[in-house]
Order: sequence, then structure tokens, then C-alpha cells
Amino acid sequence: MIFYHPKAQRDLQDFGIKIPLLSLRIEQVRLHLLQKFGPPCLTELTQTDQTLGREDLARVHTPEYVEKLFLSRTGLEQALLECYECLRPDGGPTVRYDPSQAKTSLLELFQDLLAEGYGTYKAIEHVLQKKAQKPDSFAWSFFLGGGMHHARPNGPGGFCLFHDIVVGLARVKETQRLSSAWVIDVDAHMGDGTAFFSKIFPWLKSLSIHMENGWPLGVPDQDGARPHIIPSTLDIPVSYQDSRKYLALLRAGLEQFKRQEILPDVAVVVLGADPFLGDVLQSTRHLQLTKAEMLARDQFLFNFFKELQIPVAYVMGGGYGPHIAPIYEQFLDFALLS
Repeated sequence: MIFYHPKAQRDLQDFGIKIPLLSLRIEQVRLHLLQKFGPPCLTELTQTDQTLGREDLARVHTPEYVEKLFLSRTGLEQALLECYECLRPDGGPTVRYDPSQAKTSLLELFQDLLAEGYGTYKAIEHVLQKKAQKPDSFAWSFFLGGGMHHARPNGPGGFCLFHDIVVGLARVKETQRLSSAWVIDVDAHMGDGTAFFSKIFPWLKSLSIHMENGWPLGVPDQDGARPHIIPSTLDIPVSYQDSRKYLALLRAGLEQFKRQEILPDVAVVVLGADPFLGDVLQSTRHLQLTKAEMLARDQFLFNFFKELQIPVAYVMGGGYGPHIAPIYEQFLDFALLS
């Protein structure tokens, strides 16, 4: 089942934020699916109550941060500007923010993000329900959005206002049997927010394969250590020189992860398209995978979970510029025809 929420489809430029996260990547994939497979393959979340609320974020984020987002207009605006790296240390705007170009209020962006987070929750809920109904079947879902893997319990980071994946998992835990979950992150950037949450919640384990340098931000100590980085349960840093070994490193890492961790009730995959060489965000240049390598990555992950009969929900994660949609289209074609 593939989920789509119209509020997940936005151009950040409409809010005066100069980051090339385009609505085009979602709209192109949606139209591709409708043309190739027809409306039954897509579930649209269009009801006004299909959104997250304060109580959802409060399950995983600190009370102070949740209050800042929901009860303080000034606090919310500050958090959003910090989230998208629009503020300098002195409080002035960075080159990424030009409010004179904004067509829409930042406050509306918050409502869009809450609705997008609901899509992540529905994708997780769906695969667990399908697995409960048919224990011997393989359940998977895909949400056209989501993957805010840099947000931490007490604040935003890396274009992520709150952690939709952990929020969704925690909400599901309220109503369904869920004792363990994996987050498998193949975005170009380390899932540092997920790593933080995996230290708080014993039921959450995280694997992140990502470019060796470039994220999280911060200058290493003189000995090369980076103590500000909280490690994932398993990290697989990939150097630019080792890009051609990416799939082999992922295979070995997942096999190690499978051996050392109890198999989960559900997995969430952050299927970032930003390792693709066609991605335009400057900070993704440390990985340059071809379109064929991206498909091989995604096919391997799908078959890995299918073989183990682990229900898996996919979210999009990062993917910047006008050339991203085909990466998701080729994977969804494969998954729907499998």
C-alpha cells in the first residue's frame, strides 16, 4: 500500500526557504503510479483530522520543546528557522532565508509537517495490521513523504522539525503489539536524531549507512574524535573513495545487524534518494551512486525484509532537485510487480 498526503507536497521556496526540496519529486511519483498501476495502488489521506497532534509529539519529545511548537508563535517560528538552517548565531537570516520571497506563512508549514507526520504513522500502522491479519504474508507500505531523521528529543535539526518516525512508532505502540522496531536509514546523511532516540527507547534499534563526512555538522577534536555525535546502534560510514563498495558494505552491515539484534516487529526504512549522483544538495556530494546502484540498493533492502518476513514501512527521506522522482519510481515499479 502506498500512502499520499497532499500536504506533504510542498516547495520550501514558497515559505522563503531556499532549499531544493521540491514538491515535484512527490507529484511526479504520484502521477507515475496512477498512470502505470491505477488509483487502487494509492491511498490518499485527505481528511482534515488526518494529522498529528500535540499528544503525539509529547510521547517522544521533551515537554519544553512541544510547548514551544504548540503554544508559542514566536517559539515555533524560531524552531522552524533553526530547523532549516535559516538563522545565524547572531539571530540574523542566513542566505537560505528570504522572507520577502515567501508566499505562505511559516505557521502553515508547521501544519503541513504535522499532516506529513501522520502519513508516516499510517504507513507503519498499515503494515502491522496486515501482518496481524495474515501472519505468514509479507507486508510493506510506502509513504510519499516523511523521514525527519535529524530531529532530536529537545529540538530540530537538518531540515527536520520533529522525528516523525519515532512519533509514529510510539503512537502505534499505544494501540498495537509492538515490542521492538528497527529504523534502517540509507539517506546520504547520518540519522543522528534516530541514534539519539535509540539511546532513550530500548525497543528502538537503528542502522545508518551514510557518507563518512559532511554530517552531522561540527569540527572534530584534534585527535579526530567527534564526541558530539551519538552513534547509531550500527553505523556504516562510506567514504567517497568507497562509493563503489556501497552495496557490499550495506549487505555486510545488515547481516551483522541481523546477527546481533533480535528481529523486530516492524522496520522503517528511510529511503533517501540523496546518495544519487543527480541530487543537487551540495552536502550530498560525498556519495555519487548511479541510478542502477540506487535500484540495486532498494531491491536488496526489499528482498532482505521479504526473506525474513519483517513488515516494513518506507518513508522518502532526503532527495533534492528536479532529478529525484525516477529513483523512487523504479523502486516502486519493482515492489508493486514483485
